[in-house]
Amino acid sequence: MSTKVISLGNYLMKDDKIGLLIGENLKMDLNTLDIELIQGETDFLYCISRLCENDLIFILDAMISDKNLGNLSVIKLDDYYKISPYTQHSLNLIQLLPLYFNNINGYILGIEVCDISYNLDLSYKIKENLNSISKNVLKEIKSLLFY
Repeated sequence: MSTKVISLGNYLMKDDKIGLLIGENLKMDLNTLDIELIQGETDFLYCISRLCENDLIFILDAMISDKNLGNLSVIKLDDYYKISPYTQHSLNLIQLLPLYFNNINGYILGIEVCDISYNLDLSYKIKENLNSISKNVLKEIKSLLFY
């Protein structure tokens, strides 16, 4: 078993890139913790090819729900289908994981965003808080690893 962080998003879609940017921000910290970073972007087949049975995974992705901008939602993969939150990439990677693996555990770390549209820049508030959001994500990963 190994631990992996999968960052999802699209660099061309404004706030949708937040998972990718957080992955970049945390790359050195994750390496120190012996956690592999998979910059999956929107390629769910690439992500699946990098996983193994019994891996522990953390999926970083933009999320739109009723939470405050920049808020982090933590959802166990096992619980995902019970609440079905919206993430842009859930119809690919997250829903296909059970078809490829019998025993894979993990969490979706959804970061609340406000605008997923064609634009190379982040929303102002997301850009302004990117470092603190990244620190919160790292803190959450550590707490879930060492609970």
